Amino acid sequence: MYIVEECGLEEFHGCKYVLLFFSAGWCPPCEQFLQVIKDFYSEVNIDQKLIEVLYISSDKTEVDFKETYAKMPWMTVSYSNALHKNLISKYEITGVPIIYVMEAQSGFIITKKGRKDICDLGVGCMKTWNDEMPGMMAKVKHLNEGAAVVEAKRLKDEEEAKKKAAAEKDD
Repeated sequence: MYIVEECGLEEFHGCKYVLLFFSAGWCPPCEQFLQVIKDFYSEVNIDQKLIEVLYISSDKTEVDFKETYAKMPWMTVSYSNALHKNLISKYEITGVPIIYVMEAQSGFIITKKGRKDICDLGVGCMKTWNDEMPGMMAKVKHLNEGAAVVEAKRLKDEEEAKKKAAAEKDD
């Protein structure tokens, strides 16, 4: 059975993390991991909702997507929705299963190895994600600042080259 319900950002209210779960019905490791993530989801959210999972299918057809999604207890992006393909492209998904762990309020990606963390640490990965997040945010901020300096230098050099070319043309 496949039921589509409209939902919005309020579904993530109060969550600490959003897990982008890229998977497919044709993939044996995905099928094996499905019960692991279901158990993890239930255990982590037993007292209060700390995580939400957003399933993004890598199935080949909408029919396959519907069959696979019928086994899922969480939200998805409809197969025919342009956002579906955009997410696969944006996160450069070439293999499944993979879980991106994001901080729910900002969308900041804490880790791309959520599947490994869940398999290796179980609910203990929540502490790991919490501990890693400030360092990851600082690292990304530093990289972005460095990229801005490089871009400013590139633009300055480009402007100087244009001025030099114009001056040579006038001579």
